[in-house]
Amino acid sequence: MTVHIKEDAEQGTIIASVNAQDNETPTDGLSFFLLEDDGDGGGQGSDKFGVTLSGPGSGSVQLLSDDLDYESRQFYSLHVCVADNGRATHDNGRATHVSIPSEPLSSCTQIRVVVKDVD
Repeated sequence: MTVHIKEDAEQGTIIASVNAQDNETPTDGLSFFLLEDDGDGGGQGSDKFGVTLSGPGSGSVQLLSDDLDYESRQFYSLHVCVADNGRATHDNGRATHVSIPSEPLSSCTQIRVVVKDVD
């Protein structure tokens, strides 16, 4: 996905919405996090963008600062990831559910943010 944002956008501007579903985990057991691809594949946490929860299984990617500068950087490559809590819930056919410990699973999607010049 590619989104465009003006370099003079205000802090808190929402640039994208993300949704996740896990059939084994209630959506309130999902956690979103964001990594920025810095070009060398390192993927450090971004100081310009972040993900906030906007409801069960959904989040908003938003601008955390108001200091984007087209002249110094024209795009960002973000990886928005979601992870479950590592506990699968299994319906055992009765009124109770069984929680089975497992390795946490995660999935990521890429968002390319293009900074638009306003000068």
